[in-house]
Amino acid sequence: MFIVYNLIYIVVLPIFILRDFFRNGIGDIGFFSKKFGLGLEATDEPHLWLHGVSLGEVKTLTPIARSLLNKNKNILLTTTTNTGYQELLRSFNNNKNVKILPFPYDIVPVHRRFIKSFKVNKIILFESEFWPNLILQKSKKMKIISFNTTLSKKTFSKYLLLKSFTRKILSLIDKFFVQSQEMKNKLAHFEIDQIQVIGNIKLYKETYKTNIDAKNKIQKKIRNFSGYIVTAGSTHKGEEEFIISSINKSDNRLIFLAPRHPERFNEVSNVLSRSGLKWSKFSKINEVTNEEVILYDEVGSLFELYLNSNLAIVAGSICYEKGHNILEPIFAGTPAITGNKLENYREIKSAFCDSKIIETFKTQSELGELIDYYEKNELQLKRLDLQVKELNKYGDGYEKIIQEIDEV
Repeated sequence: MFIVYNLIYIVVLPIFILRDFFRNGIGDIGFFSKKFGLGLEATDEPHLWLHGVSLGEVKTLTPIARSLLNKNKNILLTTTTNTGYQELLRSFNNNKNVKILPFPYDIVPVHRRFIKSFKVNKIILFESEFWPNLILQKSKKMKIISFNTTLSKKTFSKYLLLKSFTRKILSLIDKFFVQSQEMKNKLAHFEIDQIQVIGNIKLYKETYKTNIDAKNKIQKKIRNFSGYIVTAGSTHKGEEEFIISSINKSDNRLIFLAPRHPERFNEVSNVLSRSGLKWSKFSKINEVTNEEVILYDEVGSLFELYLNSNLAIVAGSICYEKGHNILEPIFAGTPAITGNKLENYREIKSAFCDSKIIETFKTQSELGELIDYYEKNELQLKRLDLQVKELNKYGDGYEKIIQEIDEV
């Protein structure tokens, strides 16, 4: 099965290479070559290797990395996406104990170069990052941890079809810190028992840290607008149209649209141009004037945008079916609502949405009614207080978790 996997990977590798080579901002030769393990700076110090696939996972691993740095660890940080890479540079680029690189292609000699160059003695993979050729490089002196582990229903079904292959890979991981009992039960299908249920790390306040520069930049542009600000965060294709069609026009209302993927900024610009609404790109204005909608064409600062809003619509759950982090706005001090398609957040949905602490919507009229309802400040505060009280029931023992990771 390993031979089949590698043959398939080699066939699709040119597609990955083209994608990375032409990706805006990081598609240069230096970045590209490092994905093949070329031009790495060797070190004499052992490193912990932390990997998160995209921006959301990077923001999750950032406080973990900071805690480990406080224990005088040297860290290699990798990510797959442009936004994740830029966030790592912003957070750690001046730290001499941190190396930041793009995640390499899943090729055995490439992983060996990474491990040898940085004397990797522990690898921490976030959520569902299980790369066979990387995990197979495990030695007796190396530990591998899966942290905040989760599997979607679709991925779990695929793993069951390849049960023997999956079991061989997962059995090499020394410890799973999983999000839920449900996830622990899934791993039991592969005869995995080195599991600890810690809950979703996104429930821990340490995961969230305000970027003061980003916060101030937003505040400066909205300083002359005293009305009702609604932010639709992490939108996917089709969701922008859904949201703007739900808006009842008001001179005292401003909607921010923050697409999940920056490569969609032009697409969303075209949607707004056809809408008949007054709109601008955030990057093109010095301050809000008469806009009804602002396209938030910045990356890595959605938390700060939520912080400056009166209501958050967490998208990725309207047309897209996986959902995004519905707790982030609450940590920013803003009440949240969301669509009802939350495949990747089923446990959080059960705790927060099924009880209507975070209200969900299915139709445009339902969304429009929620937007109208929360225009009153006292209703915003009442809902936020309810959401914060529920949130405070979770997320104890963060430092204990860090200690347990360190002890594996």
